[in-house]
Amino acid sequence: MTSIRPGKYPFICCYQDIQTNTPRPSSQRAPPRARNVIVERWVDGEITTPNGTTMKINAIPDTGASECFISASLAGSLGLSVDDNPEHIRLASGSYITTPGTVDVSWKFDLADQSGRWIKARVLPYSRYDFILGRPFLEDTQTLVYHKERIQTTIVESSKTTVRLNSLHGLRKQYFWGRLNGEKVRALPDSGSEIMVMSLDYAEKYYTIHVSSKTGHSSSSTATEIARSLHRRSPRDREMSMEPNFIIDKDDYNTSVVFADGSTAVTVGVVRGVTWKFRDGTSQTCDFYVLRGLLDLVVLSADFIFGFDIYNRHHRNL
Repeated sequence: MTSIRPGKYPFICCYQDIQTNTPRPSSQRAPPRARNVIVERWVDGEITTPNGTTMKINAIPDTGASECFISASLAGSLGLSVDDNPEHIRLASGSYITTPGTVDVSWKFDLADQSGRWIKARVLPYSRYDFILGRPFLEDTQTLVYHKERIQTTIVESSKTTVRLNSLHGLRKQYFWGRLNGEKVRALPDSGSEIMVMSLDYAEKYYTIHVSSKTGHSSSSTATEIARSLHRRSPRDREMSMEPNFIIDKDDYNTSVVFADGSTAVTVGVVRGVTWKFRDGTSQTCDFYVLRGLLDLVVLSADFIFGFDIYNRHHRNL
């Protein structure tokens, strides 16, 4: 089991100046490739079981999670009784996992929190994390707006290149509306994601596809697949294809993505220089990794969510 401590999981720094924690202007936007810099966000707290056992813990604040989750191993080690109410939860990859039920625990924030809050945490098999605070809980406790100081951040160096995409979808999903290069789109704000990502279907529909590599060559199978994809597109879709390009680059943009249950996938390319426009008219240039089989059209990263303070400054887009 992995404890959520600073410096263990890599973060893609594409949208913020890591020194000032403010969004970069478009001219300074970094390319979307893994660097030896990790930005970790976590929440310090204490959980108490019904029998009075207490434990200090670090939890992931995950707006892409529809409820709070606890790892099966931690629930077992604390001797928690699991209520028999199984549920199918979907990962960002679109695959399902079955949770056996829920447990009752009290959560107390470390910072000036005088009393705990009893919550039902869903037991997550094979979880890489001990505890995940879902969006409804983060909103109910006003952690995303008035108590953002509860979310701790640190910056460390690492040589790891696998990135995290944590979305756990139950019945309560929340979308953030905006425009990508003029096209209205609903995106999932997922603070458990370390990258901005869009589905392969969405990228193929709206962006011109190019194949590139450091050697200047592309595999014939990849080129054939792209040609077939372009042929399937309607004339209207081809006319609406917008710059910048959807680049399939086998050398630089095949990034390994790990999901909440430890399963993995590999991105197939990147869309660079896309303009995201908010409802108030402000905009920002972003880069998106492309992932085959992504459940949602577009996923917004933790960097984007907290860098632009979307739950406060742009709440009307929700």
